[in-house]
Amino acid sequence: MKIVILEDYPERLVDTVKQLNDICPEECEVEVLFYNPQNESEVKMRELSEKLSCPVITVDYWHFEERLNELYSDRNTLFLFDTDINRSAFIEEFTYRINVRYALKKKEKSEEEPYRIWFYTTIEPFKPAIKRTFGDYVIEAERNGAMVSLDIEGCPTFCDALRLRQTV
Repeated sequence: MKIVILEDYPERLVDTVKQLNDICPEECEVEVLFYNPQNESEVKMRELSEKLSCPVITVDYWHFEERLNELYSDRNTLFLFDTDINRSAFIEEFTYRINVRYALKKKEKSEEEPYRIWFYTTIEPFKPAIKRTFGDYVIEAERNGAMVSLDIEGCPTFCDALRLRQTV
């Protein structure tokens, strides 16, 4: 099983990656998909991988959907999406966000294949919108200093998906 976290500030995920590694079975792999429109250097990518103790892969706007489709094709992969990966977008444009649009497409196809995307955000104005849009597929998140803290155990749909994939 794999858990892919989509984030534009992956250095915030040190505690989250550790938490996921603690609650997941040994055969579980955590990977960070770094939404990186600035195209960070390879040195920065290696530093992030070492800091997070997991693979960090970059994706930009132009390859976003293609890369996510590759990852989503593996039914044993679960996804955690940071809601706010484009800091310049306004709340009124919430459903136009690249990550939200992608998740809505997958949600529409959930009759064909199980839906496997959960959202989190620490931005208060986004919390009602993301909850309204994705309901039980939202994990509560808080800022803990420079880190993001996710209430993974407080999200029954994610915990159920983890258990289901542990038994497969």
